[in-house]
Amino acid sequence: MKFHKNKLNALILVIAVFASCTKLNEGLGGSNLIVYNPSAGTASASGVLITAYGDLSFLHGQDQLFSLEENTTDECLVPTRAGDWDDNGVWRVLHAHAWDATHGQSASVFSNLGTLESDATTVLASNPTPEQAAEATFLRSFAQFYFLDLYGQVPYRTVPNYNTVNAAPVMSPQEAIDTLVNNLTGIIPVLSSSNKNYQANANAARFLLMKVLLNKQAFFKQGKTCCS
Repeated sequence: MKFHKNKLNALILVIAVFASCTKLNEGLGGSNLIVYNPSAGTASASGVLITAYGDLSFLHGQDQLFSLEENTTDECLVPTRAGDWDDNGVWRVLHAHAWDATHGQSASVFSNLGTLESDATTVLASNPTPEQAAEATFLRSFAQFYFLDLYGQVPYRTVPNYNTVNAAPVMSPQEAIDTLVNNLTGIIPVLSSSNKNYQANANAARFLLMKVLLNKQAFFKQGKTCCS
């Protein structure tokens, strides 16, 4: 009985080895790659728009956009003591302008802005109403403004290529400013004045447009120095 059990175990082992060694030639873009298709009913413009608004939650973090905008200036200082508050020097690195692409806060904000821009672009690719398109354009412009303000260049995807796996094009400061001005100017007449405080409205678009125009010259100068 023991002999037959050992033979059975050996047979199972051989089958498992051959099964596990099956060569898979799954290429990029093959059947296992799921690509979002708005026409297939997998999502709606309204649903993706809610997701895009939810992406703004990263603004609440004191170690996110606030930190990069304020702790890098003399407007805000983070008191530190020993290792628990100092967080391995991440705050001092920001204040000393000594960060690089590996800095956790800088990388996190870059990723979160990309998520917001991507979801807003997905709304625009999902047959939105004019109002939904205007709100999505505002959210995308919001992300693009802070890409420009913080990183000096704006990665983006066009609506037809919103879900491509190819490398994203990058706008120069001049291209980004022109895009922001055109898009924000275009959506101001469309955005509803009855939108709630947590929705994009015409005044929000005017305010963001004002920030673009007030900082335009600084963005031009930044583009000559930050990205070389």
